[in-house]
Amino acid sequence: MVKIVEVVQSKNENSTGIATVKDNRLNSRLMIAFMMFVYLLMFFAFWKWGSVALDTPASEHGKDYDSLFTISLVIIFTVQFITQFLLHYFAYKYSGKRGVRALYFADSHKLEFIWTIIPVIVLAALILYGLSVWSDITNITDDDDPLVIELYAQQFSWTVRYAGDDNVLGDANVRFLKDFGGKNITGIDSSDPNGFDDRVVKSELHLPVNRKVIFKMRSQDVLHSAFMPHFRAQMNCVPGMVTQFSLKPTLTTSEKREQDWVIQKVDRVNKIRKELSEKGEDKEPWEFDYVLLCNKICGSSHYNMQMKIVVETEDEFNTWIKEQPVFREVMLSDVIMLLSLFVETGPASAGWTIYPPLSALPQAQPGSGLGMTLWLVSMAIFIASSLLGSLNYIVTVLNLRTKGMKMTRLPLTIWAFFVTAIIGVLSFPVLLSAALLLIMDRSFGTSFYLSDIFIQGEVLHNQGGSVVLFEHLFWFLGHPEVYIVLLPALGISSEVIATNARKPIFGYRAMIASILAIAFLSTIVWGHHMFISGMNPFLGSVFTFTTLLIAIPSAVKAFNYITTLWKGNLQMNPAMLFSIGLVSTFITGGLTGLILGDSALDINVHDTYFVVAHFHLVMGISALYGLFAGVYHWFPRMFGRLMNKRLGYVHFWLTALAAYGIFYPMHFMGMAGLPRRYYTNTAFPMFDDLQDINVLITIFVFLAAFANIIFLYNFIHSIFYGERTPQNPWKSNTLEWTAETKHIHGNWQGEIPSVHRWPYDYSKVDKEGKDILPNQDFVPQTVPIQKGEEEEALS
Repeated sequence: MVKIVEVVQSKNENSTGIATVKDNRLNSRLMIAFMMFVYLLMFFAFWKWGSVALDTPASEHGKDYDSLFTISLVIIFTVQFITQFLLHYFAYKYSGKRGVRALYFADSHKLEFIWTIIPVIVLAALILYGLSVWSDITNITDDDDPLVIELYAQQFSWTVRYAGDDNVLGDANVRFLKDFGGKNITGIDSSDPNGFDDRVVKSELHLPVNRKVIFKMRSQDVLHSAFMPHFRAQMNCVPGMVTQFSLKPTLTTSEKREQDWVIQKVDRVNKIRKELSEKGEDKEPWEFDYVLLCNKICGSSHYNMQMKIVVETEDEFNTWIKEQPVFREVMLSDVIMLLSLFVETGPASAGWTIYPPLSALPQAQPGSGLGMTLWLVSMAIFIASSLLGSLNYIVTVLNLRTKGMKMTRLPLTIWAFFVTAIIGVLSFPVLLSAALLLIMDRSFGTSFYLSDIFIQGEVLHNQGGSVVLFEHLFWFLGHPEVYIVLLPALGISSEVIATNARKPIFGYRAMIASILAIAFLSTIVWGHHMFISGMNPFLGSVFTFTTLLIAIPSAVKAFNYITTLWKGNLQMNPAMLFSIGLVSTFITGGLTGLILGDSALDINVHDTYFVVAHFHLVMGISALYGLFAGVYHWFPRMFGRLMNKRLGYVHFWLTALAAYGIFYPMHFMGMAGLPRRYYTNTAFPMFDDLQDINVLITIFVFLAAFANIIFLYNFIHSIFYGERTPQNPWKSNTLEWTAETKHIHGNWQGEIPSVHRWPYDYSKVDKEGKDILPNQDFVPQTVPIQKGEEEEALS
């Protein structure tokens, strides 16, 4: 930190906030170095951690799943390689030089058509193939004499119920859990004769190889998710309803243990466990087993919720199943004990998604009483204030524009904020209603989200409620919220890139159209968060189609940003670096969204670290990059001073390294099947060999923290000691830079200036090749259109 102070206090040309030719040259070379870092990280990750990803699937449909996943990865990394190369190469090739004028290239219908139709064709192929796989997985029939099994979830254990010789499960309800002295641990209805020969098992899940299995899934208390990563299978267990999933195991446990991949993994894990044992930790040697995990946060100990899966031959399975007690024997015996449903582990948490019943029942988690209710009340107030703010912004843009400021002359920053406000007005009321209904369920005895539930030894009688209803209401806002955060960042970067490329933003009208398209599509894609919720599979097909469609306007924006850099005269100040970084992470994170948006592929990566990686690259890092770009760009307007650019360079490059170093490896943890919200990788031995990835991520986290300490210091120091700024330090065209540096009420003396042109006339010349303004490569919006000059945005 002392060194940072010394750097700040050194006074020379390079300590100002304006980028010099030397700065441009240095940062352009660092762009190439960073591109190599991204490529090396990509290849290193596959070389180092490719072996930890799940290998040969153990189910029949898993082969189709893996084929679709592989094709998607090939497309993703091909597009990633090409776009990242163009982005960073253009940043290097066209860095700012003295005496060089950027090319005035505002649009090209042919180019915009090409990079719209290519994503359409690629996505159409992925959608058709993906929906075919999804249909095969979710089309559950009684063909091939399937084995019917119930997976019964409760905090924090699994119970398995096998149908008897008739292969028909008896009716069950949590209302019957207290029958027979509490020994009816899955709530079988004793009046239904089909349930008399059902067999209830709590130790292991046994499956016969090469026989179709239909799983019927129920939950006793809160929302759970049955996740079987080796079988590429996952489905939510929802209170009050029965969800289902089918698969056909193709490899017995013993056959799987003999595969080279498994042998190597067991050797790696046991080597780690041996080293830990030598250090004093009690670690027994591990032997590979299939596992059933809970992949939905169901309480503070949900990571303990696991069960071993044994796949065996038909004869072995028949021998084992005959040894299990049937329900009529359970009624007379005192063998099976009702396990404790809760573990006291400290303060409760329903997670940021606040799914009921975990959030709806105060007794679902210790301490989850008044605090959750107050949280919901505060959320309702926040939503109401957000609605008022959005309405204010919409009205301001529509009614209070200055003279001449047509909608086609608005900067893309304003377009982004304007459309964001519209999304908020349309989506926030839905979450408000969801929060209010949840408050009523908690405090007034209603059952909008509650069904019959057995919790803490008590049967709660509720009728008509559905957890899935809350999921629909929550995600109707939840996914538009991604763009409520991201679109303003994209709008800021549009302004920064055009200003510092010294050329018009490419495809202004296409950029507006893409913003509007993203806004519209964001309101009809929420169901991709619910592919495994138990909703109708046809809805999953519809949401796959609408979700992948959003890649088209996103691709248009990415290619337009890259084309804007082409033949520019790039000024590599910190704001420009963060805007280029936003495009990079927007591409990387957006491409991985193709997997999560595909209903078939989502099955095995839903709620894993793959989601964490994708989500944070798009909504987290990209949005933060836009925020940082906006701070560096408009800091002179806010405080009349410039931030120290050298500290800004250090801030960007350290942050860029840390962002990829943190979130890129997480994709491999997700592909290995590691659920999110596990506080440690070593909760299960099968994830022990992911620990080195976790250590690497932690190192980059500390690097990111250090980088942002530098930013905070730079920000606070520059407010008081930064170099005084001229009125328009970036030579920008937009209206705010025509105001005086000194802040006054209303920003301008007297009337607000009139606007005569669009905001991106950079490097524009007249018909004779002369500057519109002598010796200037920019034309502010307040400059009238010259005789014979055509306004680009309206042409």
